[in-house]
Amino acid sequence: METRSCDLAHRNRKLAADTHRALRIHDADPHELIEFVRRIDELRQETQDPHLIEIDRWLRKAKDLIETRWRSANQIDPEFLVR
Repeated sequence: METRSCDLAHRNRKLAADTHRALRIHDADPHELIEFVRRIDELRQETQDPHLIEIDRWLRKAKDLIETRWRSANQIDPEFLVR
């Protein structure tokens, strides 16, 4: 269980750094943004434990930011990002 927690923490930190970098640049690659959404969805599946509610909340907010940036970059609302 400890190894799984360390893995989850490592993937969250990497996602946070990658997301921060992608949101700072104005011409982020739309494919990269879609990949972030996929990674966030994968992590959110693992954060359904009540003890991880704050992590899940952060992931949801990060996903909202990424989706907003994606829509802005593409000027459309992608159906495949519907919750």
